[in-house]
Amino acid sequence: MNADGFCRLCWRQSVGERPHGSGLSVVEANQHGQQLFFADWFRQKRQIPSPASAPRRGYRQYPVTYHQLSLIELPRDLAHGQRCGFSDPPDPQFAELLDQTAHEHARGHGWSKTRRNDARKGIRILLSLQDTPGAVIKASEVAQLDQVSLAVQPILDILASAGMLDDDRQPALIRWFARQVAGLARTRQERAAHLVHRPASRQYHPATIPPESRDHRAATCPLRPACRAGLG
Repeated sequence: MNADGFCRLCWRQSVGERPHGSGLSVVEANQHGQQLFFADWFRQKRQIPSPASAPRRGYRQYPVTYHQLSLIELPRDLAHGQRCGFSDPPDPQFAELLDQTAHEHARGHGWSKTRRNDARKGIRILLSLQDTPGAVIKASEVAQLDQVSLAVQPILDILASAGMLDDDRQPALIRWFARQVAGLARTRQERAAHLVHRPASRQYHPATIPPESRDHRAATCPLRPACRAGLG
């Protein structure tokens, strides 16, 4: 019984007779009997408000400011991953943003469809291997894509344009130096290392000579006789 003393069946019958809320009274609507109905079929369901969607994050929030440490550093076997399949990137939104950047960069530089898609594939692989989703990607990590025959330079270009590249590649001079002193004693290698980090001559300082007039061989000239003579 409701507050007016009518049962649910009588009240439902009167509502059906006056759909707009006016007309017959409850007694008048029920004087010739009632029409049975299934419970809860006439209840108006309230719309459940959808949860507020999280605001989209832009590049201003990438790269992330934290770093997830790894318990064990293991080499990545990308060839095995290619055979078995790589997992999806742990941060889909970040992957979408980089994919958009790849499209824009490829369109702006006139890349072929194959070059663009290979770069997108390589970026997606790198994101799936990230220990810290949303962190910058090292150039040394990009270089590992050689294992699956993907061109490295296009990926480096895209990541650099997005501000997501950590270029940890060793300068060519350092690699050359390591080859030159490989057979020397440790003490002599340390003495030679001092020459690498010291300007060879102010005359050849990069800040004072236009790029087109520099002789890049001159910077290594002081090292050649020293290495060949055994730094004696």
